[in-house]
Amino acid sequence: MKIEAVRSQPYIQRLICDRCGRQAKRDDLDCEFHEFMSIQYRAGFGSIFGDGNGVEVDLCQHCVKDSLGTWIRITDPLADFSLGEHCGEIPSESDKLFRDQARANIARSIEDDDGEPADHVIAELRSQLRMLRSTIRDILRSHPEVTQSHDILLYGSYWLGAPVVTNRPLPNLNLEEGTLGSVVHIHLTNDLIDVEFVTDVDGRTSVKTVDAQWLNPGKWE
Repeated sequence: MKIEAVRSQPYIQRLICDRCGRQAKRDDLDCEFHEFMSIQYRAGFGSIFGDGNGVEVDLCQHCVKDSLGTWIRITDPLADFSLGEHCGEIPSESDKLFRDQARANIARSIEDDDGEPADHVIAELRSQLRMLRSTIRDILRSHPEVTQSHDILLYGSYWLGAPVVTNRPLPNLNLEEGTLGSVVHIHLTNDLIDVEFVTDVDGRTSVKTVDAQWLNPGKWE
């Protein structure tokens, strides 16, 4: 086989909406990247854009709807489906194929080739979880009336979502000294606290009930 020419193929990793500035990356945990609308064409003779000029625009799905929604025709691919006319069968496999491909696009964004969640996805989820815990902590600290009205107990330095660390080995719970966890429940009638510990190098967790005296305030890394 003879190769006469090699042409590079661009591989887009990020899109930016020209109208609102929204950014979408290929590996984001949603469908925004795949729902961008990109228009590219060369203006013809007599065009208001100038003869032969290139015309381009990238719009997110939200701006497409906001700016063109009045004129967009949105149709159901099976709206004209008739059991009698089509003998009770879906008229085409194209819709099923489209849905399968769409799901595959998103799946490829968040998984490695071996089907396991990609490292960057795990890191992003952990980062979002830390932010959520921090937000909950700030709300509970600044609004004690919410804590009281909803029976949410703040035990000393601990609150729901607070990071804690074991201050001694707890062999009966299979926990080493210095094991980091997060408070998920505080018992109202005793000094026991339910803590979700990361017990595996792969990030797997388990919830264990620990006496508060064996815990110290922790810090997320």
